[in-house]
Amino acid sequence: MKQNLAIAIFVKTPGISPLKTRLAKGIGSEKALLFYKKSIIATQALIKSVQIPNVKITPYFSIAEMEGMDHLMWAGFERIFQGEGNLGDRLNKSWQELKKNYQSVVFLGGDSPHLSPDLFKNALEKITSDPTNFFLGKTIDGGFYLFGGSSEIPSEAWTNVEYSTNSTSKQLINQIKKDSKVNLLEESFDIDESDDLKRYKSLDVQGFLSEQKDLINWVNLECL
Repeated sequence: MKQNLAIAIFVKTPGISPLKTRLAKGIGSEKALLFYKKSIIATQALIKSVQIPNVKITPYFSIAEMEGMDHLMWAGFERIFQGEGNLGDRLNKSWQELKKNYQSVVFLGGDSPHLSPDLFKNALEKITSDPTNFFLGKTIDGGFYLFGGSSEIPSEAWTNVEYSTNSTSKQLINQIKKDSKVNLLEESFDIDESDDLKRYKSLDVQGFLSEQKDLINWVNLECL
């Protein structure tokens, strides 16, 4: 019998919410929007590329705005509404809603489209094979690019965390450690500012998908 896994990408809708505002200060709003769109395409391709024996993967967009639910950008995957409140409230709502129907849940940001397929598949295999522990991939700025597990999480574990700080991942780990163990995945980075794009110059893209290579090549040619 197959295990059911939901993967939710957290997104905001162009034309409704401000997008990549810090990145836009460095490369301009037009290029920042194009980067965002290319990131979503690459992240979708990454999820579609992964197959794990005896695991049925259902991808979702977790959408920030109710009025964005029917936007064409989100037509490729299932959709859920994040709800109101701050990020902790939204993460909590998405986790609780998905856990009603799936044994395991993974949260993924839309601003780390450079995750290697091997790293991503390895993370999903660990999450789906360990029903009691959680897995978190830290970003170098203190946040996290991926979080997943198969157990329930108290609402306050999400809402007691201060997000967008250099201690966000540490705070979340400490909250969850009260009840469960959190295992760390390989550290990575996300793209928040134009300086973050410089890391693409030194990326080893061997094994990357064509959509990921397209984004990285575009950044190196047009943004650096």
